[in-house]
Amino acid sequence: MKKLLLLIVIATASMNIKAQTITCNSFCITGIQMDSTVANTMDVTIFMAGSNTDFINYPYISLITDSNGDTIATGTINFFGQIGNTSQTYAVSTNLDSIPVNFSCTVYYNYDTLVCALSYPCTTAGIRNDYLFNAPKIYPNPSNGKFQFTIDGSQFDENCKVEIYNVQGERIYQSAITNTKFDIDLSNQPNGIYIVKIYDGQTVLTKKIVIR
Repeated sequence: MKKLLLLIVIATASMNIKAQTITCNSFCITGIQMDSTVANTMDVTIFMAGSNTDFINYPYISLITDSNGDTIATGTINFFGQIGNTSQTYAVSTNLDSIPVNFSCTVYYNYDTLVCALSYPCTTAGIRNDYLFNAPKIYPNPSNGKFQFTIDGSQFDENCKVEIYNVQGERIYQSAITNTKFDIDLSNQPNGIYIVKIYDGQTVLTKKIVIR
């Protein structure tokens, strides 16, 4: 019994030490855009630095304020967690109809028992600068199923690839990435929302595309 209690204490202490290494400097908002399918909904993409052994519990955006300190969006828990070295897109309700030019804001990002006030555009020194340039652009989105992907400044290797999943979690497309600009034709797929995962050899970025 004593040995079991000791193991629990050691494991708890190890978890606490691990949690302390995941600070607010580990996060960067890499993109904010209006949701093209749901009115008055804003999609906020947050990159978490680290490795695949880093994990945070129940991350969510509770509040977004503009440069005047006024609340422009609120959110609730909709993810179980996030793993290091990945991006995750959080949907929040907003009173905005569009993103203003030169938009800046503060995003209050909650995880475990912590709250981080993250600036947008991202000013976090702990995030690799090249990652911000590598964030892919997808156009047009929504589309009839034909999309063009542009990835600026990627350093390609044999691990660079793209995978696309439907809302049932079925992989419907996968391919190696061999250029900074490439086309994907999904016109044979039904209308709906699809999840794109882009692996650049070092990070994983998740994006949403819509066929209609």
